[in-house]
Amino acid sequence: MDIRQISYILTIAKMGNMTKAAQNLHVSQSALSQAYKGVEKELGLKLFQKEGRNIVLTEDGKFFCKHGEPLVQKMNRFMRDIEKRKEESSRTIRYFTDVVDNSDETMIQFQHYFPEIEFQRYYGTTSDAIQALLRGEIDLSLSLRAISHQDLISEKLIDEPVVILVHPNHPFARRSSLYIKELDGEILIIYQNAGSLKELFLEFFKLGNASASKVMEVYDPFIQIQNERGIIFMPESTYVNFKKRNMLGNLTGIHVADKFCRRRVYLTFKKNRDKNALFSGYFHYLRSYHKISQEEACLPDLDRFYVNGPYCLEKTDGSRQAP
Repeated sequence: MDIRQISYILTIAKMGNMTKAAQNLHVSQSALSQAYKGVEKELGLKLFQKEGRNIVLTEDGKFFCKHGEPLVQKMNRFMRDIEKRKEESSRTIRYFTDVVDNSDETMIQFQHYFPEIEFQRYYGTTSDAIQALLRGEIDLSLSLRAISHQDLISEKLIDEPVVILVHPNHPFARRSSLYIKELDGEILIIYQNAGSLKELFLEFFKLGNASASKVMEVYDPFIQIQNERGIIFMPESTYVNFKKRNMLGNLTGIHVADKFCRRRVYLTFKKNRDKNALFSGYFHYLRSYHKISQEEACLPDLDRFYVNGPYCLEKTDGSRQAP
């Protein structure tokens, strides 16, 4: 007899019906019947008797349940404590993202300071990610939309303007800003498999009463722009970052004046989660990283990786260290 069989018998006693008990336990009725009969044979006791369509406990069955239930509860607590201990000692952060330009960079930088940390990406839709968060299969989501659920917290990390990237020969190249309606008929260039970003960019066109003449999903959008074809949407902080690294060549960035044309990123996690030092440290890092990235967009000379600034993380002993 094992704890699983005891749990089966307790469920049968609670439901008073084999069919309902089997459905509750997600096992076949025949497997359930075989399990409890095996216990009766092993103990030499009759635990249930029929009363019409239902089954009820015998006196021996009541004795069994009275002493068996605390054992199951204790085992369940034990398994929860084991899982909690595993989580506390885990050095893996499991995440979902539909943000293609920032999330990988933040993780690479975090691993530079904490090489023992691993990141595991969860693939699926936002709806899949919500269920994975609720089940505890992933630790966080980084998404372009706020996730609304009573058991989840969705916190805005980024809310920044968007830049249009064009070739210097483009008619807009000498402009400092423009409105989306002026982009009507332009070719929109985006990364392959951009997913949610593609939806966001097309939404910009719709809200601005414009439409793209063509949407091109390519591996390297910059090549298309360098060939004087189309436009690229880019978050302001990403544009400044790329510009500092000389990754844009002679391509020109133009601010979009429409107030709705902003890139937002949300950090979502489960309410009442355990205060795991690893996750708390990474959450603090994300908040600091994106705050500095957005400040950098206004102050290009800011040293975004200075040691004694807001990137510092609290250690368990109360001292501080750079991530």
